[in-house]
Amino acid sequence: MLNLRPLLNFQFWFDRTPAPLEASSSRLLFGTFAVMLILGAIIRMVATRRTEDRYVTATFNRVGQMAVTMGMIGLVLFFFTYQEIPFLGSRFWYLFWGVGLIAWITSIVYYIKKIVPEKKKQEAELLERSKYLPGKKQ
Repeated sequence: MLNLRPLLNFQFWFDRTPAPLEASSSRLLFGTFAVMLILGAIIRMVATRRTEDRYVTATFNRVGQMAVTMGMIGLVLFFFTYQEIPFLGSRFWYLFWGVGLIAWITSIVYYIKKIVPEKKKQEAELLERSKYLPGKKQ
C-alpha cells in the first residue's frame, strides 16, 4: 500500500540529500512529465487549426502552453533528481512546480469564467452599436 505519511513531514521536502528514486516512482514521474509535454504539443497543434471561436482557440492555446511548459520544467526537475544532484534535485522544487501548476490552472479557469464572458458581451454591444453607424456592412 502507498504510504503518504512522509509527504506531510517538513523534513521530507527539505532534506539536503534526498534518497534516490525507486524504479516505479521514477517511471511514474518521467511518464507524467512526458505525457504532459506530448499532450501540450498536440493540444497546441489542434488549437491552431480551430477557427470557430477565437476564445476557445485562445483557451486551448493557454492549456497547451501550460502543459508544454510544466512538462519541460518537470523533465528538467526529474533529470536533476535522477542524477542525484543535491540542491537542484531536492524535493521542494516539486512543491514549487505544483504551486505553479495550480496557479496556472487557476488563471486559465479565471480567463474562462470571467474574462471570456465579458469580452463576448463587449463584442455583442459593439456589434449592436455598429449596425447603426455608417460604413461597410458586414
